[in-house]
Amino acid sequence: MSALKEEFNKYSEIVKNLKETPEDDVLLTLYGLYKQSTEGDCNIDEPGFLNFKAKRKYNAWKDQEGLEINKAIKYYIREVKRLIKQYGINE
Repeated sequence: MSALKEEFNKYSEIVKNLKETPEDDVLLTLYGLYKQSTEGDCNIDEPGFLNFKAKRKYNAWKDQEGLEINKAIKYYIREVKRLIKQYGINE
């Protein structure tokens, strides 16, 4: 496993221990970057209009479409580091 993927895995665990929950838009951005980092471009059918939560998650991932996986990983790590500075983490 590459050092970048190891760092990604580390921060994807650390983010679960933030002292506060970030706003929904921030969480959706993280979700989109996470999915782009782990699966690449969105590969699922668009959810129905009335499935609001699934639709927002789909759009967050779709917004990252075309972003190269290593860049998505770097952006994800950068965002988690920013959130750690903003909220702190539970040890």
